[in-house]
Amino acid sequence: MAGTAALSLPSTTDTPLERVIATRPMTLPPKDTEAQKRHAKEYLEMVKGFKKKELFQILETKSQRAKEEEKRKRKEQDEAFLKAFKQKYGDTVVKGQGKEGNEDEEGEEDESCESGAGDEPTPSSELEGPGAQTDADCDQEDDSIWVIGKENTVSLIPLDLPRTFPCLSFFQVGGPSHGPLGQVLEAYVCYRPDIGYVQGMSYLAAVMLLYMDTFPAFCCLANLLNSPILVCFYRMDMTHISKYVRVLDAIMADHIPRVHNHLRSLDISTDLYIMDWILTLFCKALPLDIATRVWDNYFLRGDIFLYSTIAGVLSYLAPQLENGTFDECLQLLTHLPQDMDETALFQHIGNINISPKRLEELLVEQGLEV
Repeated sequence: MAGTAALSLPSTTDTPLERVIATRPMTLPPKDTEAQKRHAKEYLEMVKGFKKKELFQILETKSQRAKEEEKRKRKEQDEAFLKAFKQKYGDTVVKGQGKEGNEDEEGEEDESCESGAGDEPTPSSELEGPGAQTDADCDQEDDSIWVIGKENTVSLIPLDLPRTFPCLSFFQVGGPSHGPLGQVLEAYVCYRPDIGYVQGMSYLAAVMLLYMDTFPAFCCLANLLNSPILVCFYRMDMTHISKYVRVLDAIMADHIPRVHNHLRSLDISTDLYIMDWILTLFCKALPLDIATRVWDNYFLRGDIFLYSTIAGVLSYLAPQLENGTFDECLQLLTHLPQDMDETALFQHIGNINISPKRLEELLVEQGLEV
């Protein structure tokens, strides 16, 4: 129509920036100077905000990449250390290192080496009992749900993994052995639902993983926990645990009577401190290098060395234990010194010369498996 101002339509080729700063349509009155300045200021602040956000994203990406690179390098260092550790200590000959003067006679094979700690675990009659049912048993039952054992304890494993050797990064979240440790423990719960997962078990599996891969570690853990004394403690069978405590008390009375009598006078019973020692085979109580040496001798000599070690540790600490108060003795026994002299400690252990016949008599007297 004549006299009508033509509308200025925005071009379809305009960029977003051009559309933001474009002049107002011709049909509208022009902005005043103040409005234009305000518009320009708002636009610049918006652009500044976009640039700040973009810079933050760039910095965040760089930080994330740096963390991933650091994690990768740490993993490579851990794996290199584990490889070197296994090469150095995996095939160490340990006979004669722990107990001086008690080496096996030349040509005589140590009976405890026949226990097959590294063999693949095979079902025993004890294993078949708790978790197995015959078809006849099932036919006699109704449709109710059967709970075979302690499978639900698998939920405790993730809670304990970060607490296992916290000074080592291998078993922490992101460490190279964190996943394998969980796998070994979960596999054991499935293998022995009658025992399930018990606190302390993660330390045993972790030590295995320092020396071997996941499946051999599981096999060794399963065979290790077939030991009568360890099965008893991991089942928390207090009736049999009290019998083992009486065996230990008798050994202490034979070899370290002054320590034994003083602890009894303070009403410090043996079970107050040995539970943790036995459940972790000293891995939590002693420095790792000393604990692994205890393991070497335990695998060579069997349960008798475990009794010798317990009495030997008490003999090493005798100067403090024989004159300590209740609080001092209990604190010392539940938090063993981490600066122990390894040579002196194993000399004390070597001096606890328990004869197999004496140990057998004590076990039979308590009605325990020999």
